Amino acid sequence: MRTLSDAETKLLSMLDGEVKEIFQRYVNAYAESCELTEVDRFICGYRLGVLMTMEVFWGRDEEVFKVVQE
Repeated sequence: MRTLSDAETKLLSMLDGEVKEIFQRYVNAYAESCELTEVDRFICGYRLGVLMTMEVFWGRDEEVFKVVQE
């Protein structure tokens, strides 16, 4: 992160006017894109975890009721 931040700071100091504004919009759009990707990864991981948990407990009610009834 430090390398990325240092490079951005150096580039911004070298640019001026419209080019600097365009670069700043690019940096902001890229950051937003990364954030959305991370949210999507979290959602996929969460869903996978829920599905795995459901698979572990699938059919367990029948086993529990057999033990209770005996």
